[in-house]
Amino acid sequence: MSIEGECKMREYVKTVINKKVERTVEALKRHGFNATFANSKEDAFSLVTSLVQKGKLIGVGGSMTFKEVRLLDEFQKDDYRFIQT
Repeated sequence: MSIEGECKMREYVKTVINKKVERTVEALKRHGFNATFANSKEDAFSLVTSLVQKGKLIGVGGSMTFKEVRLLDEFQKDDYRFIQT
């Protein structure tokens, strides 16, 4: 496959994934969840830390996403009450 073909394929895959994410978010909202999609790790970090008030109890059960986005490090600070199961 040519480089141009690979670029078109990547864009197509990205479009398909984004549409699936949009449908998932809408389905969650229809079922009463406050769902939001973050485009990057940095966006996810900012979004979650803006939603969680300092001093609140946070419980996490082995989330790789929390580790990858650095949320575990953030929530283990003294500003939060953190429980990891």
